[in-house]
Amino acid sequence: MKDDEFERAKLELVDAMAQAAEVYGINGSYGRLYGFLYLAPEPRSLDDLVEESGYAKSTVSTAMSVLERYYLVSRHSIPGEGKRAYFTAETDFWTVLQEISTREGRRELRIMKGGIESANAHLNSAADTEQTEHAQKRLDELETLFDHLDTLLEFVNEHSLEELVKLAEDRT
Repeated sequence: MKDDEFERAKLELVDAMAQAAEVYGINGSYGRLYGFLYLAPEPRSLDDLVEESGYAKSTVSTAMSVLERYYLVSRHSIPGEGKRAYFTAETDFWTVLQEISTREGRRELRIMKGGIESANAHLNSAADTEQTEHAQKRLDELETLFDHLDTLLEFVNEHSLEELVKLAEDRT
């Protein structure tokens, strides 16, 4: 009976992870697989995940690649197991958010700041019209926004979640 309750609890979490994945535009099966890994007491191979989930090996393999890209799982080898890949779930979501913001957020900031700089160079050479004045104002607003976002990214990544929550609580 207690084993049944454990299985129910596991399926509840796995289903919630599938729904959460879909909120972010990720295939629900990937969320389910992450849920299985999240509760696993030790690393799982693709074959283990295929058996537990009932998904095709190609689906599991693709899911692991996507989840790795989002820093939600890590791939390892286990001595004596040859080339077989094993996966573990990242259980510290703050680490996941920091990785995403550091790598993906920084990349987006570089792209936007480069685009703004390039657009500004063209506007500086353009005829002074109402249209260029309007565009310059918009670019200035964007530049300020991305400077602020850059500052926030640095700040968030320099602090633990507990420190940020304490700062938020202290402001009231």
